Amino acid sequence: GKSFAILWLGFALIAAGAMAISWAAVSLLSVGLVEPQTVIFQYLLTIGLFPAVAWLFVHWQRAFLRQV
Repeated sequence: GKSFAILWLGFALIAAGAMAISWAAVSLLSVGLVEPQTVIFQYLLTIGLFPAVAWLFVHWQRAFLRQV
């Protein structure tokens, strides 16, 4: 398997693209450029919480697969 750092980097890149699309969509709907601070904060929070959420999901999956 891939190392967690590679997985995290891939997630960070995809999340950056998603946040950029989100910011562009909000700016288009607002008919003007929106301050990017909110999107940047959301991105950093998402990247920062990813390891904890991934750990939780891995443990849930292992517990589920043991029962199957």
